[in-house]
Amino acid sequence: CTVHKVASDGIWHNAALTTYSGSSFDMTGASRADYAISCASVGSTTVEWGSGEVATIEAGTFGSNTGSEETDLGNAPPKPASLTGLNDASVDGTFSITMSGAKINRKMWDEDVPLGVVPYGGIYEWTIGGTGAHPYHQHLYHMLIVEPGGCGFHQEGEFYDTLSASGSCRVRFYAIDIGQRMVLVSTFSRDMTCHSIKQTLFSSTSFIHIIALPRSRPRR
Repeated sequence: CTVHKVASDGIWHNAALTTYSGSSFDMTGASRADYAISCASVGSTTVEWGSGEVATIEAGTFGSNTGSEETDLGNAPPKPASLTGLNDASVDGTFSITMSGAKINRKMWDEDVPLGVVPYGGIYEWTIGGTGAHPYHQHLYHMLIVEPGGCGFHQEGEFYDTLSASGSCRVRFYAIDIGQRMVLVSTFSRDMTCHSIKQTLFSSTSFIHIIALPRSRPRR
């Protein structure tokens, strides 16, 4: 079977849908992905995650459904304004995030004290580090990878909401459409999903306030 990864963390890829093909793909515990799979002959193949089998794909004729001979993946649908034009846009602010143990930017969780404040409606560029041992996940806004050459298995020019890479990684996001607490989560291990009970024991959490302020940039 031929496998193409066509979307990451719920967002269609910007590159042609046949760009990222292979037999194995890296993911963190909090990652999601969509794949297009085409099998040229009748048979079965397994899908593995970690060291175990999680699914079996059966290729063949089943009842009245004979499948399709179509192999062209076509094009991804248009993206909303919040996910377009970020690569060439001027940024309204920069910020650095560093993961370490149970802390983000050397601060423990405090439900009353945000890590920072971001004006609603701006485009921001953040540099995020320490995600190799502590994968990073942010709510509300997907991040565009703008680090030249990408960050580990996160491709330059694609959107993600979860990041795990050695070294630091530059990303951009557009704080639009919704404004509230922007929760930031770092898991202790790449093998743990941030959405689990273990999160409270082996992760760090913080938040950024997204607030409305007068600004000159028109809404796109």
